Parts: sequence; C-alpha cells; structure tokens
Amino acid sequence: MLSQAKRILVIPLWYPFPKDPMMGLFVQNQICALQNQLDMAVVAVIPDPNLPKAFDLVPSKDFGFLELRIYYRKSKLPVLKEYINGFRFLLAHLKGHHYILKHWGLPNLIHVQVLTRSAVAAWLWKLRYKIPFVITEHWSRYMPQNASFRGWLKQMLTRFVVGQSAGISTVSLALKRAMQLHQIAHINWQIIPNSIDTQRFLPSEKPLNDGLVHLLHISCMEEQSKNVSGILQAFQLASEQNPSLRLHLVGDGVDKESILRWIDILQLHEKVIWEGVLQGEDLVMAYAKAHFTVLFSHYETFAIVVAESLAMGKPVIASRVGAIPEVLPEEFGIFVEDSNVQELATAILIMAQNHSSYDSVAMRLYVQHHFDTQIVAQKYLDFYRV
Repeated sequence: MLSQAKRILVIPLWYPFPKDPMMGLFVQNQICALQNQLDMAVVAVIPDPNLPKAFDLVPSKDFGFLELRIYYRKSKLPVLKEYINGFRFLLAHLKGHHYILKHWGLPNLIHVQVLTRSAVAAWLWKLRYKIPFVITEHWSRYMPQNASFRGWLKQMLTRFVVGQSAGISTVSLALKRAMQLHQIAHINWQIIPNSIDTQRFLPSEKPLNDGLVHLLHISCMEEQSKNVSGILQAFQLASEQNPSLRLHLVGDGVDKESILRWIDILQLHEKVIWEGVLQGEDLVMAYAKAHFTVLFSHYETFAIVVAESLAMGKPVIASRVGAIPEVLPEEFGIFVEDSNVQELATAILIMAQNHSSYDSVAMRLYVQHHFDTQIVAQKYLDFYRV
C-alpha cells in the first residue's frame, strides 16, 4: 500500500479536544511521529450534548498537520438516541469528506483508530473512492473482565468492517486474543504497541529526598478497570506498618468522587496527594519525584503508564492481567494478583525497601528498544506497506 500511500487520513474514535485533552492523546502523538515521512490529516468526530447548532467544523494545524474536529449535537432522547447519534456521527463524517477533499485532497490510505463507527466511516470512503483502510484497535471492551462488546448488530458490523479492511493491528497480543474470541479475524493482523517519547521521559530528576517514600498512580480514575479503591485499601494497610509512605494520584475521571470518598473512609488525607490531570513537563516531573509506580487494574490492553515509568527508570508494581505482562518484564517490578489487596500491600512494603536496587539503565534501554516513538513509527510504516 505505501508504494502509493503517501497521504494518510486518520479517522480516530478518540482524539484530544479542549474539554478532554487526554482523550486519544496516543493517536495524536503517533501522527506527530509520522508526519515527517508522510502527509497526514485527521478527521475526528466528537459528540457534544450542549452544542448550540447541529454541527461545528473546527480545523487547525497546531501540530503541523491538518486536524479537523467536527462536533455534533448529541441526542438525549430515550430509546432512540443511539440510532440518532449513529446517524449524526456518519453525517458529520460526510461533511468531513467534503472539507478534506476541498482543503487537503484525496488520501491514498485511511487509518482507523478504534472500532466500530470510525471504520464504517472509512468504509464509505472505500465505497466512493476505492481507498483502502487499515484499523488499529485499543478498546478493552472485548476483554472478558469488561464484556461490553455485546449486541448482535454491533458484533456483526464489527466483523464486517474488519473483513473489509486491508489489515488490522492491536496494541497487544492480549487484545488480539480477546477479539479473536469474538470471531473477529483477519489474515493481515499485526501487533503494534503504543509509543513513548523517550526524549521527553528522561530519568534526569531524582525522587523527592524528604525521608518519605513516594508512590505514584496515574489513570483515568475509573473503578471498573483501574481499581483505584483497591490501591487505597492496600496503601492504608501498608502505611500502618510504614508511616513514611505517600501516595500521589494523577488523573481525573468518572469515579473521582467515589475515590475521594474512599480517601475519607480510610482517613488517608495526610498520606494521599490528589494531583489531578498533569500534562507535558508536569507529568514527567510526577514520575521523576516518585520512587515507584503502582497499577492494580482488572484489565489492560496496553498500560502506557508502565512504559512511561520504566523510561524514567522507575520500577512498577502491577496486577498480572491483560497486556501488562507484555509491557512489564519480571525483573523491573513486582506482579500481584488483581483484587488481592493484602498481596498488593505486601508488595508496596517490599518495594518501599528495595526500589533503589532496580536497574534504571536497563529499564530505559528496554523501553527505547521496544516502545520508542521512532521504533513504533517504523512498525506503522511497515504495516502500511503490507
């Protein structure tokens, strides 16, 4: 494909926008890594229940490539809203077709990021202009612990658009296997992980030197997958034996209020520091000041936090679920069983004593070899050539 495909149109289901700058940030970062070698553009359709008009097209070139965000007014009608919003989503993409053709030109290849509606939009391009499309999937809905990939229409449509694509990649082998359990198949299936800018995540700062041990948890603060309440319970048990422990929570999300209530219940106000959403250098500094990172997820399709932590030379405690064992080598941390609060508490106490014994140079070299932005960019270039 790449022998002709020099112009790549990316159609993501998730993409950063002012109200949620972290949504799909990994997609934006990957495009930035590829734009020096390819002509890239993005059409991101975003629902907004408070939009005063039906559609709003907002183009920009803040990162050097065309980003077209198309907002549509999200319906709140009971029963019918799913069908109405699906129609508005596709109508917004048709408006995107016209804008792209007028202001950027005809793409040679379309890259769908996250199924399923975005792949339907790509299929419309294929029908009208004979343009092939490839898919990258990140979503955890196929995982048995999530089990939200339900409904015969959704499943049938997903299998159809995957079959119509020129290839599919997933960010982990665990996600591929979960999708295959749902009878989703393709002859050209690649494993391409998320990427890390190792020139930004540099181990240049030492942890806080205040006589305390600082733990870091970064997530979307969503209980179903991230199990932040389990971390708090384990931390409370560990801090009873080691009062020098401090837990930093970075992120925001749907379960923020529930998590804050857990902090109240466990009386951890003086030992848990809520940092909120951090970006750029503030995020790097959060890693730099910590002694190690903790994840206690019920499922993960990749776990970018693990790779970022290792790039900073920080060991990780994580549950042995989903794709985490693909990202975290045994020698760079401690694995625990998910939901085992006592085992996590014990691991925290052990790591608090031994975090400095881990080989930070080896951690960083591992990430540079497997997840560096340019390494992953080359994998995508190879994927486009198939």
